[in-house]
Amino acid sequence: MAQTLRRGQRREFGILSRTVGCQRDDLEDCDGFRDRLLPTVKDCTPGIRVSKAAFFQGSELHKGDAIIPASGELLLICGFSDVSADVGWAESGILLVADIFVFNRKVTPHSSAFVLSSSSSLVKVLGFTIVPLCYFDGPDCIAVLS
Repeated sequence: MAQTLRRGQRREFGILSRTVGCQRDDLEDCDGFRDRLLPTVKDCTPGIRVSKAAFFQGSELHKGDAIIPASGELLLICGFSDVSADVGWAESGILLVADIFVFNRKVTPHSSAFVLSSSSSLVKVLGFTIVPLCYFDGPDCIAVLS
């Protein structure tokens, strides 16, 4: 009986180590964590592609989503652009096309109002938080739940 248990443990160890090894290899080969545009992608000009959705910094974002980058303003996403380094722009990679809203006032202890600063700007974002809930409070004002 003891010998059967030892054989079973060795067999189980072998199966588990192979499974973990295969999963590790899959993760190393996976490009699922890199920033990329999501379908439908259109070629705008050579070296520039655009889309209404992207997997960006670990989050799937879409046109109409609102984020607050580390700089503190609110960005209402209009789309995404993937710019090749060959284009010669100062920035390359995934850039956001967004309406930029700046802080206006605190509405309640848990919400703030932002006003439109510029429309359809090309923005490079290094870190952000996703806004859980926002609504338009007039043509150029967004109220945000924090």
